[in-house]
Amino acid sequence: MKKILLLSFAALFFAATSHAQSADTTAIHHAHKAWQKRSKKGNTDFYKKLNLSADQQTKLKAIKGDEKSKATAIKNNSNLSADEKKQQLKALNKDAYNKRQAIYTDEQKALIKEDHAKKKAHKGHKKEATGNGSASVD
Repeated sequence: MKKILLLSFAALFFAATSHAQSADTTAIHHAHKAWQKRSKKGNTDFYKKLNLSADQQTKLKAIKGDEKSKATAIKNNSNLSADEKKQQLKALNKDAYNKRQAIYTDEQKALIKEDHAKKKAHKGHKKEATGNGSASVD
């Protein structure tokens, strides 16, 4: 009798925990989708502020498409270790960054640098507000 109760309790426990995990994953997925929508809108506004020419837009789209296809190929290459993939993706990102920088004007580069500084300052401010900063307590 004890074995039956123990097995039924174990089955109920595992069923409950597996359901809780799927619910948490769904919540995280929805939060991520909402963040992506806000992020895309913010990027659209930022790119309008950059005032990119049609030629610049075309070149940037080509770089992004090339980077995306190469990144997919690296991620799907089963012959590479995780560290090798990480290194190749880092090199790919650096190369794409350099290509993009060659397209921007000096004014656009200044706007990008300013935007990055604002984001970095905002990120640091959020850490302090949530208590994740490195403040000491006496």
